[in-house]
Amino acid sequence: NSTTAELAADQLAAVTHHEGAARIIAPAGSGKTRVLTERARHLLRQWGLPPSAVCLVAFNKRAQEEMAERTPDLRGLQIRTLNALALAIINGSKPFASRPARLATIDEMDVRKLIGSLVSFPRKRNADPVATWIEALSMARLGLRSPADVEAIYNGDVDGFAEVFPKYRAALARAGQVDYDEQIHLAIELLLANPGVREAAQRACRVLLVDEFQDLTPAHLLLVRLLAGP
Repeated sequence: NSTTAELAADQLAAVTHHEGAARIIAPAGSGKTRVLTERARHLLRQWGLPPSAVCLVAFNKRAQEEMAERTPDLRGLQIRTLNALALAIINGSKPFASRPARLATIDEMDVRKLIGSLVSFPRKRNADPVATWIEALSMARLGLRSPADVEAIYNGDVDGFAEVFPKYRAALARAGQVDYDEQIHLAIELLLANPGVREAAQRACRVLLVDEFQDLTPAHLLLVRLLAGP
């Protein structure tokens, strides 16, 4: 369990950790990404884990690209954002369990059109009521809050949200589409409800190295826990 990487003592302790789950706490600029990628290199080269068993989870696309630039020698290593991970699960991309249909991801403009087809907004100058509904949809799905609670929190700004929320999700399903938050929410539902999907996902994510863990929403955290279980 040794490494030749030129790292500080505390960084080496993180790279060579061998006793189950660990949370590494460090400030900005302290080399967290270097530690994360060296950990992956250590697991593959020193421990002999197959690349298909290790997944680096990046906070965003830019971080994903940086990790890839640091690991060109680790062929087959999975490096995904949480949304890419969720989308691979719901679409059944390898190495995850196959699915009967693939879902297309829509952008904010399409989300706005869909909300507009379900909600009637009063005309107000210098106001963007759709943005509030987008925030509420995010709070319900990424915050794992009940639609009724979300509607109450917004105190009249999203009247009828509890009724519209399932209609919005149903409209996405009928169209074979997901938005970015729905990727996470739907992946969680599949992992909870389908043992085959869950088993394949856990096998593909036997070791998860998660970047920027402190910024995960409740839904992101649940997704990680389901993938890391049992």
